[in-house]
Formats: sequence, C-alpha cells, structure tokens
Amino acid sequence: MASTFSESLYWRRSARRYELAGLAAWTLAALSCVVFLAILLAARNLLVPAVLLVPLACVMVLVGRWCDRNSRDAWDFAFWSLHAEVRQ
Repeated sequence: MASTFSESLYWRRSARRYELAGLAAWTLAALSCVVFLAILLAARNLLVPAVLLVPLACVMVLVGRWCDRNSRDAWDFAFWSLHAEVRQ
C-alpha cells in the first residue's frame, strides 16, 4: 500500500508557516518602534512604560531573522526531498 505522506509537502508547508511567522514578527517589531516614537514625541509622561517597547522590538527582530532562516532551510529540505521522491 502506498503511503500518502509527502515529505516535500510537509517541508513546503513548514516553510510557509515560518514565512508567515517571520512576517508577523517583523510587523510587530516595526509597530513597536512606531508606537515608541509616537509616545516619545507626544506623551513624555509615558516614557517609562514605553521603554519596554524597545526590547520587545529587538526580540521580534531576532525572532523574524530566526523564522527567515528556518524558512529558507525548510524550502531547501522541500526541494531535496522532492528530488528524492521523484527518483524513487
């Protein structure tokens, strides 16, 4: 009985999930920076809580880079496994 599991499909779906997670992380990092600058310009009395947005933005940039790297690796695995499936 033939297996319905496709390793290439699994890696392609993983790559797409990583791309979406990376996009969300980059968007949240940019939004954190914009909100921080808006608070800095408009309401200086909220500066202390706004400082917490800076580490959040830095962490989101790191998460975005991690997701981008994993997405590229997943695409590599998808093409490699597709090549292996075609050869069988």
